[in-house]
Amino acid sequence: MLERINSNDDFIFGIYENPDINGHGTGFGDGNYRYVSGICNLDTLSYDLIKAIEARSTFAQEDWLVVIGSDHGGHMTMHGTQKIEDKTTFLAASKPLKELLNK
Repeated sequence: MLERINSNDDFIFGIYENPDINGHGTGFGDGNYRYVSGICNLDTLSYDLIKAIEARSTFAQEDWLVVIGSDHGGHMTMHGTQKIEDKTTFLAASKPLKELLNK
């Protein structure tokens, strides 16, 4: 990801699997320290990537959109049912949704 940030790509996509692997392996939920640890590690990695973007010499002239999301929620060590825990996902964006929809 850092290599792609430092290139002139117009679009970058990456996947971090640790929260998903930990959830399937030991259980989803904020009471599971392994699952929470995977999320905390992803938070740190995401911060480092955002700082790398901001450190670009051309950052002030660029219009970056950073989106971080999960592909699914989960319960116990699974997902795919109609349980609210399975259907709840996470999405964060570096710009307000309203701004994105008005372009």
